[in-house]
Amino acid sequence: MHAGHDSLAASPLATREPPPREAPSRLRTGTTLAAVLLACLAVRVWMAWHAEGIARDGHTYVRMARQWWHDPAGVIHGYAYHPGYPALVATLHHALGWADTPSLWQLAGILVAGTASILAMLATWLWGRMAFGPRTACIATLLFGLTRKWCVLGADVLSDSLALCFMVWSLLVGAWAGQELAQRPRRGLLLAALSGLLGGLGYFVRPEAALVPCLVGVMLVAGLIRRGQLRTAGLTIGIGGAAVAAMAIPYMLFIGDVTKKKRLLDMLNPAGLSATLPAGLGTLVRQFFEAIHPVLGALLCVWLLAYAIRRLMPARPGSEPVRPTRPMGPWMLTVVLFWAAMLLALFHTAGYISNRHVMFLALVLSPLAGQGLVILADGLAVLLGKPTATGLAAWALTLPVAVGLAVHALDEPLHQGSRGYEQAATRLAELAKPGQGVLTDQRAMEVALRDARSDWQVARIEANQLERWRRDLGFSPRQSPKAEYFMLPPNEMLAAMDHLHSPWVALKLPRQAPQVHDWLADLRMQAGILNLGTWPIAGTDDAVHLLACETLFCRDAVAPLAELAQSGQGVLTNDRAIETVLYQARKDLRIARIEAAPLERWRLDLGFSPRQSPKAEYFMLPPNEMLAAMDQLHSPWVALKLPAESPRVQEWLADLRTQAGIVDLGAWPIPGTQDEVHVLALKTLFCRETATRLAGLAQPGQGVLTNDRAIETALREIRSDLQIARIEAEQLERWRLNVGFPPRQTPKAGHFVLPPNEMLAAMDHLHSPWVAITLPRGDPEVQTWLTDLLQVGIVDLGTWPIPGTQDEVHLLASQTLFCHDLATRLAQLAQPGQGVLTNDRAIETALRETRSDLRIARIEAEQLERWRLNIGFPSRQTPKAGHFVLPPNEMFAAMDHLHSPWVAIKLPCQSPQVRQWLDQLVQAGIDDLGAWPIPNTQFEVHLLGLLKPHVRAPGAWGPTTQPAAGQ
Repeated sequence: MHAGHDSLAASPLATREPPPREAPSRLRTGTTLAAVLLACLAVRVWMAWHAEGIARDGHTYVRMARQWWHDPAGVIHGYAYHPGYPALVATLHHALGWADTPSLWQLAGILVAGTASILAMLATWLWGRMAFGPRTACIATLLFGLTRKWCVLGADVLSDSLALCFMVWSLLVGAWAGQELAQRPRRGLLLAALSGLLGGLGYFVRPEAALVPCLVGVMLVAGLIRRGQLRTAGLTIGIGGAAVAAMAIPYMLFIGDVTKKKRLLDMLNPAGLSATLPAGLGTLVRQFFEAIHPVLGALLCVWLLAYAIRRLMPARPGSEPVRPTRPMGPWMLTVVLFWAAMLLALFHTAGYISNRHVMFLALVLSPLAGQGLVILADGLAVLLGKPTATGLAAWALTLPVAVGLAVHALDEPLHQGSRGYEQAATRLAELAKPGQGVLTDQRAMEVALRDARSDWQVARIEANQLERWRRDLGFSPRQSPKAEYFMLPPNEMLAAMDHLHSPWVALKLPRQAPQVHDWLADLRMQAGILNLGTWPIAGTDDAVHLLACETLFCRDAVAPLAELAQSGQGVLTNDRAIETVLYQARKDLRIARIEAAPLERWRLDLGFSPRQSPKAEYFMLPPNEMLAAMDQLHSPWVALKLPAESPRVQEWLADLRTQAGIVDLGAWPIPGTQDEVHVLALKTLFCRETATRLAGLAQPGQGVLTNDRAIETALREIRSDLQIARIEAEQLERWRLNVGFPPRQTPKAGHFVLPPNEMLAAMDHLHSPWVAITLPRGDPEVQTWLTDLLQVGIVDLGTWPIPGTQDEVHLLASQTLFCHDLATRLAQLAQPGQGVLTNDRAIETALRETRSDLRIARIEAEQLERWRLNIGFPSRQTPKAGHFVLPPNEMFAAMDHLHSPWVAIKLPCQSPQVRQWLDQLVQAGIDDLGAWPIPNTQFEVHLLGLLKPHVRAPGAWGPTTQPAAGQ
């Protein structure tokens, strides 16, 4: 021992090396420390980068951090964990402006934990420097900083490294305060307050951190009382306690207790402690060696052996010291006794001690392990005959040990195997709806599911729960049920999902096991449960299977059907899952599921030839048989599960549309299979709007012309009193020849677009004032044709798209139909033989049909211009026969010239010019007797008449001007 070894150091950074050796320079010490901390940081970065997941507690901390920023009170009340770590994670995440994604929240948690770990290593270096000097401190910091258990805490989303950082700094500052109180009491009191403040911050992270200020207070007060500084001792207790209370008491008052985790009073209960003491001591020693690493544990044993030898034998001159400095030795001993007692009390109450609980002891005692290596290096230098080369020998031993510790730390990724659970949870997050239930047999899977979607109802089934459930449902008991690998028979699996309200199952099962594959196949066939994916668990022979009821993926298919089908209608399906979903969505539908045997029996009943091996799962009847099946089963809707991308299926669907009038409303793939659901419907269903509209307009006995079988069927069902004619290709061509129009090549019955004059002739020839026609949507030729129809007095009353097709139904009508109101009004006013002037052929027709005793004249562009010149008015350029608006005096002259006291004129609706003109007509003695809009056009018919038509006697008018030939 050196003479000055037991003297009190002047400051915490003071060094104490053997007198013959020269103390290292500050530059070399700083460079070595920086290299040590960088090496420790590099290992943590590597571990975090290659980690397959985060700790189970890390998921909880992430949820706390995400909630903290907007609801801190909810975090404090809703979780048993102290909120210091998640609060700091939330602050860092917000300060960096990161997006609200799980990966970035986890990264923020790792940054906080990693930074705290490096700061704790810096405190450990200072602690070791105070005990043995800079060389031992660097060696101890490097070796302990590369141990796997300590690296894990700095590379994971855990609060331990942050709590340990505050704890070791609180202890370090407390030891420094003990040195300062002897010579500079004021500085010592400030350091005591700082130690208490750091301990209070640590308590805000983890509850055991509050014990460090208590330990520091006991050591400081004991030293002051021994020196007789009672007043300083009282001030130390007051100031340090106030600093701790400033941080801890607000949280205690908020929760109404010391902590929400393990209760302190339960830990202090000594009852039965002697019975658990031997097991507790064994667990404590075992966990300590795991926390500090067996290599450093062996070096610590080397130090203990050297310490015992030095107590019995005198030291060799110039050899390495064994005892730490006098202030540091008692501090280390007190920490060991105090913390060991606390951990034994924890084992007595909770029944366990983990390496994370012992990590504070490992941090505090790591300088002793470093000094053990230096002692070995000292002995090695003596054996080599170079007693002055201790430093070189120490680093020669340190570097291989450090490399070995680093290799061991990086040998296995963090949470190896958890990636399979996270991938399964992520896949499920894309598919499941909020509030749905998930059943799992693994705690890791449960954690991954809860982290992926907080709006799920996650249930983890255990062995005893599984067995109890089996008994509750009346199934026979099974021997040795395994919670980890439970494979229920298909009917029991489905019952479990129903009983636990869980449409999803996430199971860990052995890979490549024939029994598992057979079981999964049976699940699909017998219970309608699909395997949506398999994710291997690294390092094991197991995999995560994500199972789901097939019913879930039929909901998209039946959703449009539920919106379209009328109450009481029938639906035919070939799949149990579709049947289940339909029944749940619409209990007012009549649902029939056709199987192989009934299908074959139905075929024979209807007289069709038998088919070999009919499949209920994939039945594709010929179009005529499909239509017959829908008729016999009163099912206008069909929901089928068919193989996806099958050319045969596509051809069959095309035949259904063209031959049977059945349309495919959509196809929805079933995840995890090669199949998809097709919703089919009679096209008649989507022509009912046309027929319903027509039923409200047509008069009994009127004729309707159509080109589509579905439209014909819908019309006949709704209005049996109409004369309905469906025109086919041959009939259309025959009609053209009969009427005298030139023949057309390849006329199409499906989409016939006659020239306007031929359309009007067809309606006349077939006595059909109405046309319901299927035409292609968005076809420019069709749009042009519809515009041209207005020229012959035919209007489009409405257009209805046919789902599943590129077509739409147009309801056309002769404009004459909507002029009957005008003709009826005129029939009540006009006297026999009076004249009527009009500018529209449809009005002329309606007037002639209503009153054959009137003299009706339709004025055209040429006739209008000729009349103007005959009367002597100046000519007008481009007169419009369709919409003529004469000045009032010319209108009055026209009525006189054409012997017409009445005018029926088609004019644009809501035209300011027309309104002004009508007002001016009053000045000429002409009144507007009424206006009738023409549906689906921008026009209306006005009936104008002389204010005093009785001035002229009936029959005093001259001969009526007749329309030109062909008009």
